[in-house]
Amino acid sequence: MVLSPCLAKYVPGGGYSGCFNGERAAGTPGLEFYFPCNEGSGNLIAGFSGVSGQESNLPSGWRWYKTGYFNRPAVKSSGSVSNYMELVGAEPQGKRSFQFLYYCDDPTENYNIFQYGMVVGGTPTTGVFSVSVDSGKLKVYAGGTSSAGSTSLQAGKWYLIQVNTSAVMIGVKAPPEDPVPIYALQIAVYLGGVLDATASQSDTSYAGLGNGVRFYGNEDDGFDEIRHLHRELFSEEITNYAVFLKAGRVPKKSAGKLGEGAW
Repeated sequence: MVLSPCLAKYVPGGGYSGCFNGERAAGTPGLEFYFPCNEGSGNLIAGFSGVSGQESNLPSGWRWYKTGYFNRPAVKSSGSVSNYMELVGAEPQGKRSFQFLYYCDDPTENYNIFQYGMVVGGTPTTGVFSVSVDSGKLKVYAGGTSSAGSTSLQAGKWYLIQVNTSAVMIGVKAPPEDPVPIYALQIAVYLGGVLDATASQSDTSYAGLGNGVRFYGNEDDGFDEIRHLHRELFSEEITNYAVFLKAGRVPKKSAGKLGEGAW
């Protein structure tokens, strides 16, 4: 599933932001797309009006949780590795970030959750950055380097996952007639505002970086409040957003069950 390029590239204009408090969208600099996933019927998933305007159909087998974390619909994964949900984000070179709510149905199986920055010319196509569930915890990848998280995930719970990525071109690899860029890569992943895992690789060669954003998940895993920014998330922003989501749009009105150790 590939969505059309977003309408607002750096600072969104019009509409409202993903902060749920009536703040104008321009109050969230760099917001690339925001999917509240609140349709709940049919196969259409649409970006928040005024921020990106993206929309497309859900992949085959993907459905809806009628009641997600905020007591309204959320996207439910089919569990098939070939039926991923793909969005069009910012070009991955530079500092980028993501925030999304993830429903963990069963952490005992190993599977991928998220990929960003597709390797141009790679076979099969893979992400430069990725987050997976491995041995009951999150595992992050930057190029060929990986690192396991410290939090044991619980079944049937929602988690706020926040991702900062950095891809900086530091040189060019010979031969001169067909130069290949060399990148320094770094990823940091937070659970509920707390740093859980980091990985970095200093000399990775790619023909190019595509701007694909993919969500996978095990069968019956869920995703909600998917946000992508054309910049990094700052430390205070990370913790404040986690506190805000834990409280819900209206205090004491959020319906989700939060995973222990992540908030």
